[in-house]
Amino acid sequence: MKDALFSIVPIGTIGKDSSVPSIVVAERFRPTLLELDGFSHLIVLWWSDCYPDGSELMKMGECLSAPTDYSNGWAMGIFATRSPVRPNPICLSVVRINSIDPEKRTIRVSGIDAFPGSPVLDAKPYYPCLDRAR
Repeated sequence: MKDALFSIVPIGTIGKDSSVPSIVVAERFRPTLLELDGFSHLIVLWWSDCYPDGSELMKMGECLSAPTDYSNGWAMGIFATRSPVRPNPICLSVVRINSIDPEKRTIRVSGIDAFPGSPVLDAKPYYPCLDRAR
């Protein structure tokens, strides 16, 4: 598995057209919106594509630690941070579903910290009985 490459197909993007955050799913994924309105929250995996310097750091293999606001400036191991500069800039947000518009392929959400236009890799329903830490 050394140096294995993977291919990822985004399911959509973070909406650009409104001040209200949204996820716009690609046309081929429109059926994925069925029954989603029965959930209050989503787990959203998205790609942090707005950090070109991070990509360069990853290529050089130097993305092993980062200072954080909550560590008083001390460098921490990258897996102990929420830094977007990572070996793979896959980000996770738990968001509230505000509304779903299947015709526009849009899920209006609150609580996402992605930039408009960021690729969305996947979305999963949040189940409090399964996803809550015990």
